[in-house]
Amino acid sequence: MPETRVTPQPLVRPDDFDAVLFDMDGVLTTTTRMHAVAWKRTFDEFLSAWDAEHGSQTELFSVANDYPSTVDGKPREDGVHDFLLSRGIDLPLGSPESPPSEWSIHGISNRKQQFVEQALESEGVEVFPGSVAWLRELRQMGLRTGVVTSSKNAEAILKAAGILDLFDVRVDGNTAAELNLAGKPAPDIFLEGASRLDVAPARSVVVEDSRAGVEAGRAGGFGLVIGVDRAHQADELKQAGADVVVEDLAALIAKEPDHRPHPAGPRIHRLRAGAVRLLAAGDEFPVDEHRLIESRFNPSYVPRMESIFALSNGYLGLRGSQDEGRPSRDPAPMLNGFYETWPIEYPEKAYGFAEIGQTILGVPDGSIIRTYIDDEPFSLDKTEIIRYERVLDMKAGTLERNVLLRRSDGNRFSIKSRRLVSFVNRHLACFEYEVSSLDSAVDLTISSELVLHPENGDVARHDPRRCRALGEGVLERIATSSKGQRLLLAYKTRSSGLRMACGMDHQLVSGEPLYEPEIVTDKDWARLVYRFRVEKGQSIHLIKYLAYNHSRSEPAAELIFRAERTLVRAATQGIDAAIEKQRRFLDDFWLHSDVIVEGSPMLQQ
Repeated sequence: MPETRVTPQPLVRPDDFDAVLFDMDGVLTTTTRMHAVAWKRTFDEFLSAWDAEHGSQTELFSVANDYPSTVDGKPREDGVHDFLLSRGIDLPLGSPESPPSEWSIHGISNRKQQFVEQALESEGVEVFPGSVAWLRELRQMGLRTGVVTSSKNAEAILKAAGILDLFDVRVDGNTAAELNLAGKPAPDIFLEGASRLDVAPARSVVVEDSRAGVEAGRAGGFGLVIGVDRAHQADELKQAGADVVVEDLAALIAKEPDHRPHPAGPRIHRLRAGAVRLLAAGDEFPVDEHRLIESRFNPSYVPRMESIFALSNGYLGLRGSQDEGRPSRDPAPMLNGFYETWPIEYPEKAYGFAEIGQTILGVPDGSIIRTYIDDEPFSLDKTEIIRYERVLDMKAGTLERNVLLRRSDGNRFSIKSRRLVSFVNRHLACFEYEVSSLDSAVDLTISSELVLHPENGDVARHDPRRCRALGEGVLERIATSSKGQRLLLAYKTRSSGLRMACGMDHQLVSGEPLYEPEIVTDKDWARLVYRFRVEKGQSIHLIKYLAYNHSRSEPAAELIFRAERTLVRAATQGIDAAIEKQRRFLDDFWLHSDVIVEGSPMLQQ
């Protein structure tokens, strides 16, 4: 998040202005995401029922696209009308008393209101600390303040947020309905707010985060219109007529002497507000009770997604890297207690100083399954992605990914995968990988790999959180064994005396290889290669089992034997059995456990 910059002199001063009118959602409070989720649930349920009755396939509501363009900043009924109009659906108006089940403008509006009331009761409301800080500064300078919003829940939201007493007047959706005021981008409700404050529009300031709200402020002839850019739309707000655009209202706080505390509170509060805004920014991460969903691939998110989508059972940990191994940041798996040692050097030795340091080592990465289409490698960052979804299912204990891609020749391919790190057998991980050619016949190569990544990633990259960089040659391969589609490797560390073995085995569920699978090994990697001729509509479905084991005292042969027994048992029982055991384990776990985010209701799924 960018650093907050305070201004040496206040932008809004009593000499120039008498009052400031604030929008609520997205300016003062973080209810934007709550409203977006309520809108999506409302419209998606309606459209599913509409399509079932009419035999149509209507595009569902998109938080990223439809929320800002059709409903944000508008009265509920106007939002319903405008969204349905965008989908070519015309419904009767109904009445304010229409039941939520009625297919009418008011009926759907009342359904959305139900969802908002439920969310308010269960989630509460959180405010932007920077907005409250600036609001308090304005009141200390003697300016009057009002809240102007299309929401009919304004009083309940402001009361829940604890800021109701910071406003002299409130003009909301109920006021607009009583006085028959036009909604934004018409200026009516802002003019009503100025009138109730007994101030002239030219001596008043409007603060808005939506295009419609900014247009309303400009149309009303207000002296200053401030845009708050919560969703990376600064240019759009300026085009709509904003005189000033800021990312957070804390940027407008007058510079305080160094000895005084920051008016927006401790840095941790500002960072917490930034995290909530990130969640509210769009639908890249839809809310789900038991699943963490990534609905769009963003290359800039790769490092953090490797951590967020990591799988571990306390012994074996796999990073949340992509199945093909690229793009990646630090993809190496780790084993609990598998480390290298190194001498700690001091300018002068003294009694009691630690002499040996330890660094956890990355082990060979067996999560990689590369796909080559007509000899061209598939990588998410170099291919047109039509649809992408990755799901960490905390009830099933699996990580799933679905990708629909289109090559430069127009042919489309579907790639589906699922992986788990077993809670029942700590040495085992399982993978499913399925590739389908949707439009044409192609030559397809699948390479299942065990790769030893460079230790500590980029050793030249300065990061004070990192342990000592050990460079190359930390692990030495000491044994190799293969049989059929099974491959096992053993390594030893350079200094700590630890040994480890890893192995992979495979089952080809569908697809006929052109040749026998080929095992290829080199210094830092080994792979099992399948080659196919895939016809239009045909799928290749591969299951991969991965095993790890380590010890200080056991020889390499014993560790290879243990890893092989793990692979043989897993392949004999099948992946469905592993998935079922995983689910049963977690069913019992969640009977006694929960994940609770205290102090931030909007982050609690």
